[in-house]
Amino acid sequence: MDREVIVPENVYKTGGFSQAIKVGDIVYVAGVVGIDDNGDISDDPEKQATQMWINIKHILEAAGAELEDLVQITTYITNAAYGEKILPARRKLWTRDPQPTATLVVCTALAEPEYLIEANGIAVISKS
Repeated sequence: MDREVIVPENVYKTGGFSQAIKVGDIVYVAGVVGIDDNGDISDDPEKQATQMWINIKHILEAAGAELEDLVQITTYITNAAYGEKILPARRKLWTRDPQPTATLVVCTALAEPEYLIEANGIAVISKS
């Protein structure tokens, strides 16, 4: 089966890895952080979480999917207190159920010191 690299125009550019790969009806989304399309990132965890979900939404849309097609997400946070910021940020964009399976990991650091929250996931594009 062919693999399609997803590179949306409205999401920050990455180096060395693909933001998403689409194989058939499955979209594998790499770790996404809260960088806006200007390359800026807030020091506020809730703003990072909101921008992260906006980025994931744009990546999925570029693949022909939507947030509600996510079946699995893993979120990484650098402080356990940030956990309460994730769901409200997701609910701003997530309009329907069911929710995906989810794992939350608290870690000491992400790839850059300013990254407080990161998520990756798998989506299955609905046929409807």
